Order: sequence, then C-alpha cells, then structure tokens
Amino acid sequence: RIKAIGVAYYQWAVDYPQRYQLLFGPALPGYRIPLDEILPTSTRSMGVLIGTVEAIRREGKLQEDGIPAPDQATKEY
Repeated sequence: RIKAIGVAYYQWAVDYPQRYQLLFGPALPGYRIPLDEILPTSTRSMGVLIGTVEAIRREGKLQEDGIPAPDQATKEY
C-alpha cells in the first residue's frame, strides 16, 4: 500500500512538474499561499498516507523500532 502511494505521488510529480515545483520548489518572493484554498486538498492527500501507515501499524505489520510516536500535528489529519 505504501509503495502504491509512493508510485502514485512520483507519477503525479512526473506528469505535473510545474505543480510539484510549486509545492516543493523555492518560495516566490511576495507570494502568499491561499491556505483556505489548499489546506483541504493538502489534508486529504496527507490523510491517505497517514491512514495507510496507521492501518499497517494496527495490523502489526509495521516495524517501529527507533521510530518516534506521531505528534499532535499528524493526528490532526
């Protein structure tokens, strides 16, 4: 499941390099991110990954040695 999410994310970056650059490239001087517009999509996107990791953890299939517990920020997704 995690591999499929990673492949989909990678493919999106390849298919839409300008959008990927907007997310992970250097900030544009003076540009303010419209959080009210992007936050719902961002939350859904991150929620897929966090939900998958949590499901795998509940199934006992995630080796957690040395991995810190999720903080409050991830719980909000």
